Amino acid sequence: MKLLASLVFLFLLLGEAFFAAAEIAILSAERVHLENLSRRHLGARLALELLRQPERLLTTTLLGLNLCVIANGVFTTGFLLEIFPRHGPWMALLGLPPVMLLFGQIIPKNLARARAATLAPLLAPPLYLLSRLLLPLVWVVSGLLNRTFRTFGLSERPLPRILREELKGLITSEEQLEPLEKKVLSRLFEFTEKTVDQVMVPLVRVKMLPEEAPVEEALRILARYGFSRLPVYRHRVYKVVGIVRAQELLDAPLEAPLGSYLRPVRYLPEFKPASEALSEMQRSGEDFAVVVDEYGAAIGILTLEDLMEEVLGDFLDERESEPPAYRKLEEGRYLVKAFLEVEAARDLGIDLPEGDYETVGGFLLKLAGRIPRPGEKFRYRNWEIIVRRTTPMAIEELEFRRLS
Repeated sequence: MKLLASLVFLFLLLGEAFFAAAEIAILSAERVHLENLSRRHLGARLALELLRQPERLLTTTLLGLNLCVIANGVFTTGFLLEIFPRHGPWMALLGLPPVMLLFGQIIPKNLARARAATLAPLLAPPLYLLSRLLLPLVWVVSGLLNRTFRTFGLSERPLPRILREELKGLITSEEQLEPLEKKVLSRLFEFTEKTVDQVMVPLVRVKMLPEEAPVEEALRILARYGFSRLPVYRHRVYKVVGIVRAQELLDAPLEAPLGSYLRPVRYLPEFKPASEALSEMQRSGEDFAVVVDEYGAAIGILTLEDLMEEVLGDFLDERESEPPAYRKLEEGRYLVKAFLEVEAARDLGIDLPEGDYETVGGFLLKLAGRIPRPGEKFRYRNWEIIVRRTTPMAIEELEFRRLS
């Protein structure tokens, strides 16, 4: 009798340990590893199948573990009462919970977490079989959980199966992908994390004209820079009201105002996800949008081409190339565009300080406190800064000279 009781106790304790370890091992195993292993290992395929239905996985392990705990507690307590009528209750109360907790959950869970990659494929097949056997009970419990979620307004959707870090790892480790495919997939993944203000062309770098400007002036700018369209503003540059297209201006009278040929534009909030902006523009057939801040003021422009370049690279650019951000005139002397980033300037040896700006133009605006005039000179540490070109709205070009 004692031998049988001991065997039943061990069997139920092992059952508790199995459900505890299986849950942790499968949830802790890297999906990338399981995906690669699934091509030749049934256990890995079953582990992935369980992960596709996490609520079923968790319900199965929870039911199995609690059934083992309850059955073991009832059986062992009854056995101890029969053998030790006087001290049995105390033995069960003080001895059983620590043993079941330590050997049934704490040790198995820690072991499973440390050896998840090895144990997940081994424990998945029996757990998958048990999940099928317990399916009616799992359905009942899952239904009660879903009803509870709906009552409290909680989402029933499971968490994503593949974490972002694991997806990145899958892209870089997949041997069947070509280098170009990996590069495009990596860029696509990064693209999903960006907002339109990270992809747009800032307004200070945009060529535009007021709506009363003549067609002749627009054609001159379009021809000079090779653009196919040009933004048009009303009164203030941050009030962009539309665009004009080169092909529609070719037959227009040269003295006619641009306002007569305006095309409407889409307006996008600055923090809109870039992927959503791409979907909207593709659905509507639009290829140009204006990015606005919380007050409705334009802060940049966004084209379908810009969005596609973020994923596929610069070979889609309708222009031959971007103008270089800087040019070395001689040793210790540089001609730089105002949009050159501070980090890039540091690579040239121009050690600008950190601040609430990102470009050398922003640094000089902070230093001067205004938009300087061409020819003005400033000094910062061992550099002389000469303003070469500006507009009424922004600095365009600067010269940096190292002082001896």
